[in-house]
Amino acid sequence: MKRVFSRESYVPDAIVAAIFAVVGLLDAADAAERVGPPQLNAAAALALAGLVLVRRRWALSAGYGFLALLVVMAAGLTSPAMLSMPLFGLLLFGYSVGAHGTGPLSRAWPLACLGVITLVTLTLPDPILGDVAFPGALAVAAFVTGRAGQGRLRLAAELHEAALLAAEAREAEARRAVAAERRRIAREMHDVVAHSISVMVVQAGGARRILAREPERAEAAAAEIERTGREALLEMRRLLGVLRGPDEEAARAPAPGFDGLSGLVARARDAGLPVELRIEGEPAPLAPGVDLAAYRVVQEALLNALQHAPGAPTEVRVCWTPDALELHVADRGPGPAEDPSRDGNGNGLIGMRERVCLYGGELQTGRRSGGGFEVRARLPFDAADDSSVPPGKMAAQGAA
Repeated sequence: MKRVFSRESYVPDAIVAAIFAVVGLLDAADAAERVGPPQLNAAAALALAGLVLVRRRWALSAGYGFLALLVVMAAGLTSPAMLSMPLFGLLLFGYSVGAHGTGPLSRAWPLACLGVITLVTLTLPDPILGDVAFPGALAVAAFVTGRAGQGRLRLAAELHEAALLAAEAREAEARRAVAAERRRIAREMHDVVAHSISVMVVQAGGARRILAREPERAEAAAAEIERTGREALLEMRRLLGVLRGPDEEAARAPAPGFDGLSGLVARARDAGLPVELRIEGEPAPLAPGVDLAAYRVVQEALLNALQHAPGAPTEVRVCWTPDALELHVADRGPGPAEDPSRDGNGNGLIGMRERVCLYGGELQTGRRSGGGFEVRARLPFDAADDSSVPPGKMAAQGAA
């Protein structure tokens, strides 16, 4: 019921228009001083009802159309002063123009209405001042009431919008404050973890030196290393919890590794990408971070091939060298129309570069001379232990 009679519904206007039509037709049929053919008087009544129906959607057009209809009725049909609905029309259209009309034409409507009322009154046999003053006062009062209501609605809308903007600003400020606090806590926890790891390294070195001479002290040092490692692991988990957003869920599956490369290639084949895997050299153990980075590089390269070169023959070549792991993923498709890093999930070439850069590696991407797109990455084995590797050591350049 509330929806039927809401401000956006046309049901109330339709009901009012129907009332105007019925009463107007009765007036046209029973008017004591009827002028003109009954059909034309009935048409005028229906025209008035039609204007009532659209008075809110086209307030100015309906308002001035009502005044023009009054002039036509006064000129050749039954005078509006002899009918009842034109008087109610002054109230209804006056309020509608005041509430919904804008611009100079809206402000001029009361004067135009007073002029039409005066013209209609002059067509009467014995016009008096009250014939102008009473309907004119009703029309002006209705217009002023509508204008005041429009002002209150506009003010309410502005206040509502201001409240929404203020709420959004408060939420944004709260999010910024939370993010800043999380970064501060993460830096502090990073220092704690780094200190714990440094202690573990020192204790491990001391235990190794005294293992043969003083096995009891070495055992105590190993126990201390274990305790410190557990504390560091706990702090690391807390650190990840701080860095993770409040709406993010922790990953429940273990992180993939490079030993799952065959399964990754098989899934790409199942998705419709003809992939050939070639492995050269003797596999060597990888640090956990390098292991994950290598897997992600191949995963993102195959994903780009699926997106930009579906069905194109693709080759994944893994080369184990004495000091590094080299990866080469190439397809023979048309290549991406734009930067694959803008694939919508933030894990394209930018993600590859960040991962390879983190471990002091090198990355090359670009179109192949014979057609297609290729990704080349080199991940050194000693990156995890070499603190002298500059963080920016990488290359992202197109292939010749």
